[in-house]
Order: sequence, then structure tokens, then C-alpha cells
Amino acid sequence: MRSEIIKIAVWGIVVLLFQIGTSSLFEIRGIRPDFMLIWTIIVTVKYNRYFGLAAGFFAGLGQDALMIGFMGVQTLTKNSIAFWFGVWLDRKEGKLSAIGWTVVFLLILLHESFTSIFYLQGSSVSFGSNFISTVIPTTLYTGTVGFLWGLSPFNTGRKSIAGVLKTSQQRRVK
Repeated sequence: MRSEIIKIAVWGIVVLLFQIGTSSLFEIRGIRPDFMLIWTIIVTVKYNRYFGLAAGFFAGLGQDALMIGFMGVQTLTKNSIAFWFGVWLDRKEGKLSAIGWTVVFLLILLHESFTSIFYLQGSSVSFGSNFISTVIPTTLYTGTVGFLWGLSPFNTGRKSIAGVLKTSQQRRVK
């Protein structure tokens, strides 16, 4: 148990440094994937919602502390997404299927919408124009990167996302 917590913490620090240091390499027309959100969802899937809540809290806190923006916004949104995704996964007994990936995309959309609402306070940019130009592309980009990482051979552990998908597909075939 303690080694799992240490492994999650080390990977969290690595992903945070990757998010801050090299995410500009993945930028497409000003849109960057949120690797910390992907990491939070991965931790929630691989372990449980309590690990996901801790991961979401510390991921958001790290982003809030090291990036420019309102303090607490990333912490609140990532923690909320980990909670709701964990609740949904608990009801599905930890099984992530195609519907699960739809839920992931919807939660990423919710995360991006909430952060957009907070960051647009006091600006002349409307939420509607920002939603179309930033929130939807960021959601699609983050969700796609997360999906591809979830299917990669580097994603191993007790509940590999690729393994969860394979078992749900095998159940449908039977």
C-alpha cells in the first residue's frame, strides 16, 4: 500500500513537471492537453476514487502553485472530476467501456468549462466564443491523448485501462 502511494506521488511529480516544462511541445494553435487531468483519471481508474481524489487534489494544487492563474481553481475542478468519475466507476464496478470513455470526455468538458468560467471573470471574452474556440478543442485534445495513453503498452498495473477495455469487449462477444 505504501509503495503504491509513493509510486503515485512520484508519477504525479513527473507528470506535473512534464505538464509545466514540455506541454508547449504538444501545443496546437494555442491548445494544450491537460496531462494532470489525464493522470488524475488514470489514477482513479487504476486504483479507486479515494486515490483519485488525492491525486486530483494534489495535481490541482501543484498546477495552481506553479502556474499563473487563480489559486484553487485547478484544485477544485480536478478534485471534483476525480470524485464524480470515481462515483460513476463504483456504480459500474470499475468497468470502463465505450460508455465510460464518453463519460471521461464529458467530465473533461465539464472541467474545461468550469476552469474557463473562473478564468474569464473580469474579461471581455464571452463564455460562448471561448467555449467554441478553446473548451471544445481542449476537451477533444485532452480526451484523445488520454485515450491513446490508456491504450499504450506503458499503461500497466492492477487495472490497466487497455485491459479493462479488452475484458469489457470479451464480455460482449460471449
